[in-house]
Amino acid sequence: MAKRYCVTGAAGFIGANLVARLKSEGHWVRAVDVKATPERAHLYEQADDFVHGTVGYRGLCGDLREGTTAMRVFADVDRVYHLAADHGGAGYFHGPEDFKAAENNLRIDQNVRKAALQNGIERLFFASSACTYPVDIQGEGARAVKESDWGGGPAEASYGEAKRMSTILFEHSREHGLDARSGLFHTIYGPTQDTEEPRAKFPTAICRKVLDNPERVEVWGDGTQVRTFLYIEDALDRIQAMMEQPYHGPTNLGSDERVTVQDCCEWVAEAAGVSPEWVHTDGPVGVAARAADNTLWNSRYGEGDLTSARDGFGKLYRWMADQRVVA
Repeated sequence: MAKRYCVTGAAGFIGANLVARLKSEGHWVRAVDVKATPERAHLYEQADDFVHGTVGYRGLCGDLREGTTAMRVFADVDRVYHLAADHGGAGYFHGPEDFKAAENNLRIDQNVRKAALQNGIERLFFASSACTYPVDIQGEGARAVKESDWGGGPAEASYGEAKRMSTILFEHSREHGLDARSGLFHTIYGPTQDTEEPRAKFPTAICRKVLDNPERVEVWGDGTQVRTFLYIEDALDRIQAMMEQPYHGPTNLGSDERVTVQDCCEWVAEAAGVSPEWVHTDGPVGVAARAADNTLWNSRYGEGDLTSARDGFGKLYRWMADQRVVA
């Protein structure tokens, strides 16, 4: 049955793609964001209502740091996908922006939680983060993190600590009538993702560097950092599964294919048909190893087929190359 949804952070990478997915399924959608992003307008402008900006329009604005925004945009919807956040790549929250991002996110999440409770929202999905996992168990050679590890020590940067606190409070909200569900996002990537610093994450950043100079490419760190990457279409499937199926607590939302940064660099070069000189430099690299243990996901929601990192990075590179040709 068609629902009335509100997607926060709807002009962002994941939010814009989710708006388009929900509209393709016949739902009514209100898209909310503090700003518009022209490169994704073809996705989020499919929404029935797009509320954006810091200045009120029809009594509404898209800035969820303002206490009344969520209260108003949630007034006539059934469910909320809460993806709005101040975030970026490793260079963003391992730099001077970290404190501001944490402060903004705590304010946004508090306003969303309060408005969802007061408006009687039927169900809410919260985009939490793998940065909430303890950093001291993610060193070189570390095993994949599983949900039982969660909350056992300091998270990554102020950004991770803020996300962890919000996750805890959304979980406690379940005791007060809000069916809130938290997905612990590992890196999600794909076409339409931000390509420029400081918002770019590693997948688009490495594709951009190869496009800029296919002969000599700088890589932060020594390339041995371990990660898992979840392609956008697979991520949308999993986000919707968490929203629609029975919920049993915060759950990893990511691939369990462990790859190194250097692996991904080589796959981008393969897609480009080049053999660059890789120049490893100092830079913010985050934890040495972060991978998702999907045992709990598989038992709750089923395994499913996921896009391999090799295929996904190839698709992303080709999309970015095509955009340059069009431009």
